[in-house]
Amino acid sequence: MRFLSSSAARRLRRLRPLDAALVVLTTMPVTAAAQGGAFITRLGTDTVQVETFARSGARITGAIVTRAPTARLLRYEITLAPDGRFASYVQTTWRGDGAPLGATTARASLTYQGDTIVREAPDRSGALVTDRIAAPEGAFPLGTIPLGMSFLVLEHALGRARLSSGTPAMLHRLALLPTQRTPSHTSVLYAARDSVDVDYFGQGRFGATFDRDGALLRSDWRNTTYQVVVTRVPAIDVERIGAAWHADDVAGRGAGALSPRDSVPFTVGRASGAIVYARPAARGRSIWGGVVPWDRIWRLGADFATRLHLTDTLQIGPARIPAGEYTLWMLPSPTQPLLVVSRLQRVFGTQYTPAQDLVRVPLAVDTGVPPTERLTLAVRDATLTIAWGDRTYRVALTPP
Repeated sequence: MRFLSSSAARRLRRLRPLDAALVVLTTMPVTAAAQGGAFITRLGTDTVQVETFARSGARITGAIVTRAPTARLLRYEITLAPDGRFASYVQTTWRGDGAPLGATTARASLTYQGDTIVREAPDRSGALVTDRIAAPEGAFPLGTIPLGMSFLVLEHALGRARLSSGTPAMLHRLALLPTQRTPSHTSVLYAARDSVDVDYFGQGRFGATFDRDGALLRSDWRNTTYQVVVTRVPAIDVERIGAAWHADDVAGRGAGALSPRDSVPFTVGRASGAIVYARPAARGRSIWGGVVPWDRIWRLGADFATRLHLTDTLQIGPARIPAGEYTLWMLPSPTQPLLVVSRLQRVFGTQYTPAQDLVRVPLAVDTGVPPTERLTLAVRDATLTIAWGDRTYRVALTPP
């Protein structure tokens, strides 16, 4: 283990014990241990998930703790077939401190039988539902987002793609949810022995890098809507971290939603209205030209597209907007940023359609302002402001 520099040691002494433990782990050599390891998932400077795993023969056991909106612990066990493929997967979900979530433990499993997967998973009522699902190409217990995902399972899932020698490959997934009736298939855009790029809903991609033995070292999701980076470390005390995060929840210091929803009611002239949006945080990241790329349509928030409701006609900048329901988007630019009012309603933030634009309105910008940690939309003095990071954008709202 290499030693910390004097400046790093000083920074370490200022951290809470739990955060300090994470820093120490990331200063250790990043060579993958064949029989075990761990992953840390960070959103900017914040740790949002940790995972540990160990293999003994054909059996792999692991645990994942996610931080938001409240701490949850997921324990899993994998049994491997002689050819290295999954024979079974079982998971149970607990409170962050390891206590039961309720009267019964949330348990789900996949059993692989030839070209069929037998899935047992609880429905919304908690009742266990058994399905036999055709999966001639197999499928791994993976969702579509990185939070809650096992990166040890992702390592196995990408193994075939990594060795495909240029042949187009797919990532096959089957969630532990009765609502998914067939496996989903995601295109692998690029594959080599040391790296893989995977499509993300046609809106971006995430990457993974491997060592020469095929162990996943890093997974970068910054070109997706989730923006996380996953790194491998030799070991981590997941149970201790889960207990600490649960204690934070109980004390009212928990992470909460990563991008909480908020509403901005306003009245200008005869028009009353409201803007409903989600509020991501900077978390030590560069916002404009970084988290929010220049010259690319942005949902003006997170998750679902930002909604605008008007009871009467309102003028936004030079544009006259009739009463109704709209979504608001933004086209950030270092020269002329634009606010986009769209006829689209109640859509996810990746579902922008230019043909539905009602109008694009120029925004004024103030730079060098005190930084705003969490995206903040506000209407004051008949002006809509958009503040995040080191910039504030604004446009006048006036009666028609």
